Amino acid sequence: MEIKYLVFFSFLLAFIPISVAICTIFRPAMLAILAIMIISTVFHQRFEITFYHQEWYKTATYGFNITLSDLCAIVLLISMLMRSKEYPIRGVLPFTILYGIYLFIALVSWISLERGVLANPMTETREDRYYLLSVFPLFGIWKVIRFFFTYWVLTQFFTNPKALKTVVYCFGINIILLLIAALIERYHYHEFQVSAGMGSMHILNAFVGMMGMFIFPFIFASRGIIKVPILIFLYVCSFVVIILTVGRTALLAFTFSSFVVWIFAFTRNFTIKNVILVAVVFFLSLGAFAKAYQTLKSRSDTGNIQQTIKGRVELNLHAYEMARDNFWGVGLGNYPAWYTVKYSTKGEEPSSIAHNIYFLTLAELGILGMITFIFVHLRMYQIAAYDLMVNWRNQVLSTVVMGGLGIYLMLEVQDMFHFSSLHNSVNFVLQVGMAFLSRIYIDRNTMEKIEMV
Repeated sequence: MEIKYLVFFSFLLAFIPISVAICTIFRPAMLAILAIMIISTVFHQRFEITFYHQEWYKTATYGFNITLSDLCAIVLLISMLMRSKEYPIRGVLPFTILYGIYLFIALVSWISLERGVLANPMTETREDRYYLLSVFPLFGIWKVIRFFFTYWVLTQFFTNPKALKTVVYCFGINIILLLIAALIERYHYHEFQVSAGMGSMHILNAFVGMMGMFIFPFIFASRGIIKVPILIFLYVCSFVVIILTVGRTALLAFTFSSFVVWIFAFTRNFTIKNVILVAVVFFLSLGAFAKAYQTLKSRSDTGNIQQTIKGRVELNLHAYEMARDNFWGVGLGNYPAWYTVKYSTKGEEPSSIAHNIYFLTLAELGILGMITFIFVHLRMYQIAAYDLMVNWRNQVLSTVVMGGLGIYLMLEVQDMFHFSSLHNSVNFVLQVGMAFLSRIYIDRNTMEKIEMV
């Protein structure tokens, strides 16, 4: 057994029972566990372990992954079960049926595979001589289960009155940590597109942008001479990190989601103070944009953009071809394998993956999988719209809903040109937004007791 697995299982056997015992004795410890869940997502490479990994394979999921956040979710669940009166468990949540259908289609797609392996024409070593078509989908199926479990646990826990404050404070800590790492990469190591240890610029800008969008509406709703400037600072910091990644899509997504959320937040909290705050945020953001203008301009060459769009459209067309040839799709995670062997043409990248989450889902799970995936998104917007209308007069709940909507809009635009939501850290922030929206949707009376930031 490798030493990392020995360390993991030793930690597992100690961390969960000790943490549950502490949470049972000391109630605020559950908030500390939530904080660990959130902050550990910044250091995901140190706090994740992957079993049976196939890291040579170019895909978003290359093994059976377990994160520290997953272990914390188990601790929270057991602790809530031991405090059943304080945390009544609700089995069926708003997205349960859609997640179940999506998982069922993923299993059927896996079972329906006509072959288990595929020879790799680009082989370099014995390890990568075959694409394991029957194994790769299991990695994705396991990830779907993990993501739903996180959403389910957080939705149960967010009735805690102090959970909202914990989330916002920890998001703020994450943004500061990533800003520091990004600045070091840019000005000390002279990296043109920073990743701040997140593995990819696309993961970093989606991750930090979503956290910044959750914080954004609190600028207009919070009170206090100290709180509001800090919230403005955190929002601008998230914008600066996105600029440092030189991510065109992320910049577009952040600007678009900020505009939509601003319309709701400013309308809900129309005061002279907020008019001034809008001006302050605008000029600070404009200053950051002006400072980085030349860098951003270098990524705005018309020919470069056209070439990028052309390449991604071709990848999307290949996704359509895969779905046309396979009713249940090629299986989660199998797009790169089939693209390399059958669908890529001369002049294209020899190995790649669709840079659009909808087309990627279409290729891997077929038309039924993509329809289910679309319904998940529509359900999210329906819940957000309902929550916003019903709770418009409630300062705290309406602000939380706007933050959750901001998370979703940021990722929605980003995923139209990438597949960032398949990454553990990015999807964790998504589950936080989904959990808040779902809890308000099903339990408005209890959520009215949560404390404002």
